[in-house]
Amino acid sequence: MATAVAFSTFMGLFWATVVANFIWVTLLVYGLRWNGFQAGVLAVFGGFTIFLAIYFTNSIPKVGLLANPYWVVALAFLWDIVTGFFGHFLGWFTLFLTFPHKVTK
Repeated sequence: MATAVAFSTFMGLFWATVVANFIWVTLLVYGLRWNGFQAGVLAVFGGFTIFLAIYFTNSIPKVGLLANPYWVVALAFLWDIVTGFFGHFLGWFTLFLTFPHKVTK
């Protein structure tokens, strides 16, 4: 998204976003050729789509730094990480509650 904001100086924001996403998704898919990146493909694309959802719905906490578009991107990234860890905690907690330990006699 920072690339899209940088491109928006000489084209519209919509087309800048299209071009930036095309570039980065192409590089992301190209990077999947190496074994280290293939192991986490679901997590990578899940994080990418959640970041885009957070950014485009403006679902970040409203703080005073939102006047600068680069801070919006940084806060969306941070919010994505925070909510991702919270989601991991909720998943673990759900498993903890629904699958209690078996008691042996």
